[in-house]
Parts: sequence; C-alpha cells; structure tokens
Amino acid sequence: MNIQTVRDSMVKRAAIPGVTYVGKLLGSMFATGSDAVTNGALYLLGAAAASGIGIGAFGAHITSHGKQDEDTVKKEYENERLKADVGYVASRLEDEYNRSKTATKPKAARVLNV
Repeated sequence: MNIQTVRDSMVKRAAIPGVTYVGKLLGSMFATGSDAVTNGALYLLGAAAASGIGIGAFGAHITSHGKQDEDTVKKEYENERLKADVGYVASRLEDEYNRSKTATKPKAARVLNV
C-alpha cells in the first residue's frame, strides 16, 4: 500500500460521511465566489476607466480651441486696443478743454465814445 491510499482510508474512517464532500463543496464555492468578486471588481474598474476616458475626451472636445476661437481672441484684442486708443484721445481732449477753461481769456475791446 502506498501512503496516499493509507491516508485516504484513515480520513474516510475518521471523518463523518459527507464532511469531506461538504468541505470540498464549500472550498469550491468560496473559490468561485472569490473569483466572481475579483472578476466583478475588474469589470467595474474597466467600466470606470472607460467611462472616465470617454468623459475626458468629450470634455476636451467641447472645450477645444478652433480657428473660430482664434479669430475671436484676435478681435477681442483689437477691440481692447481700440478702447485704449479712444480712452487716450478722450483724456487728451478733456485735458485740452480743461486747460482752455483755466487759461486767461482775452479781454474784450472797449469802445469809447468821444
């Protein structure tokens, strides 16, 4: 007799009938459940990664700058430059007007009746 046969016969005599079967059944159920949880977690992680990549790509597409946006930025810059120029001219005109108000005005000529 070999050692494996002796050990199997000892387990069969010492154990309650069906206990080894239940142990193997519980072990396989635990392994299956563990595999299912692991696979489920992997599927969930994959779904989260895919949805994150999709949302990121969609957001990048929405906020991307195109030719029209560059033209808009150029026009905004030109408008700001024109506003600055108008402000400069307006301040110069106001300064000139204020200087003309404070300057000594020529006196009117007096006509004498003789």
